[in-house]
Amino acid sequence: MEKEEIENVADGWQRKRTNEFRVRRRFSLFPWIVVSGFNGDYHWTGKWFKFVNIKEQKCIERFDKFDDGLSYKSYWGPWEETWRLVEVLP
Repeated sequence: MEKEEIENVADGWQRKRTNEFRVRRRFSLFPWIVVSGFNGDYHWTGKWFKFVNIKEQKCIERFDKFDDGLSYKSYWGPWEETWRLVEVLP
C-alpha cells in the first residue's frame, strides 16, 4: 500500500486524497450544479432540467482548532471523510 500524502490546502486545513472514486447522479436544474469540488463549489454542466453523472473522489480532511481555555494553543481536529467532485461525466 502506498503512503498517502498530506496536502496543506490552506493555513489550518489538511487533506489526504484516497484512491476511492464513485459516480453519482445529480439533477441539474440550471446549467450548473453546486457540489463540493477541488476548484470550488459551482460546476458547469451546460444542461437545463436534466440528470448528469459526476465522478467524485473520497478525501479525508482535518482542520486546525484553537483551545481558548487553559492552554491557548492550536491543535488538529479529527480526520473527517468527504467526497470532492473530480469531473462532470459526458
